[in-house]
Amino acid sequence: DPRVVRINLRTGRQRDYASFRDVPSCMPGLRETDCSATVGDRPAAPNYAAFAPDGRLYVTDIEQALIWRVPRKGGEPEVWFTDPRLENIFGPNGIQVLGDGQTLLFAVTAKGLVTGDPTSGAIFRLAIQADGTPGELETFWDSRPFDGPDGFAVGRSGKVYVALAGANQLAVLSPQGEEVTRVPAN
Repeated sequence: DPRVVRINLRTGRQRDYASFRDVPSCMPGLRETDCSATVGDRPAAPNYAAFAPDGRLYVTDIEQALIWRVPRKGGEPEVWFTDPRLENIFGPNGIQVLGDGQTLLFAVTAKGLVTGDPTSGAIFRLAIQADGTPGELETFWDSRPFDGPDGFAVGRSGKVYVALAGANQLAVLSPQGEEVTRVPAN
């Protein structure tokens, strides 16, 4: 049951915050909303989540190559963003809302085949526009082949610390998306 569970730390009570479902693949001209920009139909697999300042929760779906948006206080999630560049064996995973509250960064362990280099991953940047819709997908950083970017954190400095599951390293990126160093160094 792919879902987010809310736990009351005082009482220990739990309740479903959001439940995720399988959505069909998008079909140009036939189905272009509430769908996944994937070739094959895969089940829902929520992976990472990040709250925006307005209380909405953004959740990556590693199997369906999309980002869900959950309303404030939970409820029925909506397919907020999907793109063929996110479909690979591991789709979008780590996600963070930047300090401006209007920009998402999210990782893909390996970019989609349509990018021409499915061995490399990336950190993508995606604006949350004033009307709540996604802006244009931008590449913030491209990994080396087989690095396998996964979860990451953004420091107060704006630097991004990316766990590289394939390379077994930590990449440190500048606030502009330039690689500063790797730990351990190669």
